[in-house]
Amino acid sequence: ADRTTPSIHSSSRPSPLRAAGITASVLAGTAAGAAALWSVRNALYPRLGRMACERAGFVTRTTLVNGHGLRFVEGPAAGPPLLLLHAQSTDLWSWAPVMPALARDFHVFALDVPGHGASDWDPELYNGPVLGELFADFIAGVIGEQTIVAGHSSGGLIAAWMGAARPDEVL
Repeated sequence: ADRTTPSIHSSSRPSPLRAAGITASVLAGTAAGAAALWSVRNALYPRLGRMACERAGFVTRTTLVNGHGLRFVEGPAAGPPLLLLHAQSTDLWSWAPVMPALARDFHVFALDVPGHGASDWDPELYNGPVLGELFADFIAGVIGEQTIVAGHSSGGLIAAWMGAARPDEVL
């Protein structure tokens, strides 16, 4: 007697549990690969940005402004001065991806806000108008001419304050 009763286990496709296991393995492998690429990118990204800035002619300097030590970078003099202000919890290198391109048309300066990067730490400075005055004095003492000021996040707030309160220093 020939049995033609269909089997509940088809050999032509995997069981739902096996398919779920394969899918989970593929997803886990993909997630592990993405995590590895993300880690490598984030480990190398700051270094690659700094290297690009160095190749574009940026030089790291420090100065005292009103008794406070500030680290800054200066690019080649290729146009009007441009001061870049970073956000909180970053440093001047957060601008590194765009600084070489900006240096083709501007004399770029980027500085570490006090308490960030390699600038002095002083809680007395940690409010917008005080930082705005400090950076306007940086423009007067280091750059020496009216300057375009750009910032992102809190740096943008300080740049806006500087434009309103110190138009003698800010274009």
